[in-house]
Formats: sequence, C-alpha cells, structure tokens
Amino acid sequence: MQIPKVSVIVPIYGVEKYIERCARSIFEQSYKNIECIFVNDCTKDNSMLILNNVLDQYQDVKDKVIIINHQKNKGLSSSRNTGIEAATGDYILHVDSDDFLSKDNVIENMVNTAIEEDSDMVVADYNLVYQDHINRIYQIIPSSKEQYIAEMLSKSISVCVWGTLFKTKLYKDNDIRHIDGVNLGEDYAVKPRLAYFANKVVHLKQPCYGYVQTNVGAITHSFNRKNTQDLNTVITVLSSFFLNKDNKDLYRESIYEAELKLKAQLLTLWCGSKYHEFDDYKEIASFPIHKKISASRLDTKSRLILCVQKYFGKYGLVIMYKCFHARYLFK
Repeated sequence: MQIPKVSVIVPIYGVEKYIERCARSIFEQSYKNIECIFVNDCTKDNSMLILNNVLDQYQDVKDKVIIINHQKNKGLSSSRNTGIEAATGDYILHVDSDDFLSKDNVIENMVNTAIEEDSDMVVADYNLVYQDHINRIYQIIPSSKEQYIAEMLSKSISVCVWGTLFKTKLYKDNDIRHIDGVNLGEDYAVKPRLAYFANKVVHLKQPCYGYVQTNVGAITHSFNRKNTQDLNTVITVLSSFFLNKDNKDLYRESIYEAELKLKAQLLTLWCGSKYHEFDDYKEIASFPIHKKISASRLDTKSRLILCVQKYFGKYGLVIMYKCFHARYLFK
C-alpha cells in the first residue's frame, strides 16, 4: 500500500523566539513522507533567517521543504489558505509557528490512526505549555458526529485546526477555506464545516501538540476593533452554512450559545486593553445575541461579565476590571 503523504502547513510572522523549536519538531518526525510548507507572511523579524539556519542542519529534509513568500502581509487565515493551495499531500496538518509537535512520532501515529479507523479527521490531545509547567488537555469527542459538530459550534470543545489531521479532500473537494482577513475565530469558522463533510472523526489519546502560552503578542491576548468584526463574520458564515442543514435546530441552539461566549470574550479583551474606547464598546454591545444568559451553559465568569455589561454598561465593566486588577476575572 502506498504510504500517504502529509502536508504540514506553518504560517510565519513575528515568531523568531519560537520558530526553531517548531521547525525541529517537524523535521525530526519519524514519519518521512511529508512536505513542510512554510508561508512567510512578510515577517519583519529574524524568523526566516532562523528557519533557514535550522534547515541547513537537516539536509535529509531539505527537498521536502517549500517556502512561500507573500508579497504583502495577509494575516493568518490567508497564510493557511496559501499552504492549502500548495499542498499535494493526502492529509493536511496545521502547526502554528509559535507552537510545536510534542513527540517525534506524532504524524506517524495520526496517519496510522486515520488508516486503521478509515477516518477523514483525527483529533489528538494537546499540552498547554507554560514557562514552568505543562497541562495536558484531554479532547472530548462525542460518538455522534452531529453532536461533535454541535459541541464545536457552541464552543464547548476545542475548535482549533492545529492538533488535528485532516484529509486534504475535505478542504479541496468542498471548497472550504479559511476566511481571508479574519484573524480571530478563524478556526471556529472552518473546523465544524470540515467535520460536517468528514466520513468519520476519531480521537487519538496522545498529547500530540504543544500549545505555547507564553507568546503574549498572540492575537488571542489582545484587542482591537476588528476583533468584533471578525467574530461577527464567523457567526454569519456558520449560520449560513448550518441553519439549512439536517439537525438545524441542534446547530442553531449551539450557535446561539456561542454568541454569548464570544461576546463575553470580546468584553474581556476590551476590558484588558490599554484604552477603553467607547466606539469599540458600542460595537461589542451590538454583537448579535439570540439567547438569554439565564438559559445558557456559560461559566460564572462569562455570566458575570455579560450581566455587568447588560445592567451597568461600559463604566460598570471598567470599575469591575479595576477592582479585580485582572487577577481573577480577566486573567
């Protein structure tokens, strides 16, 4: 039997502190039928110099590496799309350039699982990597694919595309791409749609991915007005896709639950921003909500933030943030 080929897609921007570990974790994989697609999104630091220096130390993989240079900065979603278009493998594996594959047999185990289970998607456990410790995260994969999609749509389980092996045909046969220009919630817009077309989704009970928590420059740790616009776009795309499918009532309820979570996330980022701009707050306040807070499965933190915003507005949030000094509610 022909050994399947895996395309590993790595977007690069501003990761000079992390790219060496990321690249080595890919180059040292026991599985050899891979192509490594690095997409340089006009990074302004030394990330590409470091990558090329590391690559010089792995002569056996040089012919498997493709480096694509964007002519202008396009963002994470477009960089992933560039990699998808260039991919020639049977499978796609996304790796963010500030993260890494946790063991040298990750790709081998994922491919073997996909073959043995005849699955289009293999979802692996992962590690949260802090400066002084590591937390293993165990993925929860419901036995029903419909319930798995519903749990992703409600953001009750991970929607990250990294740490999952996808059959390339899921992207290319169904014309699914990441939304150009969307850099917050971009995975959330894609993974549930890929799962919808997958014949089967299986769980690999191995921590295959190191999700680094020390990159404070990551977009998930900062706020700008476009965050709200991005998440609004994502909700629109998912609603358009799922609300005319079978089980649309299940999917609708999940999307409505996610709206509350995303609004709480945006308010948290806004409170933690340096400047509490009123125009930014107004845009978040108008974020679409179709479900009562009391009827949701929100955690205590999200409920409190949404209730304070609902009854006390902008100034209530700012006062609460200052009182807690970002230690409890906004960490």
